[in-house]
Amino acid sequence: MAREANNLVLKLKATGGLLISGDIPQTIREYIDKGKFYDKFKISDKMEELLKSTPIYLVKQNHTALKGAALYTAYYQN
Repeated sequence: MAREANNLVLKLKATGGLLISGDIPQTIREYIDKGKFYDKFKISDKMEELLKSTPIYLVKQNHTALKGAALYTAYYQN
């Protein structure tokens, strides 16, 4: 999971932060060693400093995708 998070941050240039959400991260969060996750996340030949400065957040709220879709529909549809 950490290596894929690393790939996504670098591909998308998500320097403002990484938001991890969904049922699976919520279910397995107690089994994830934060130190090991972070150590694997920041591995990069040339971009380690960028990865070190990227904040990582676990979204604990349920149904964020549904709420985001409702918000978009309510405010951005004509």
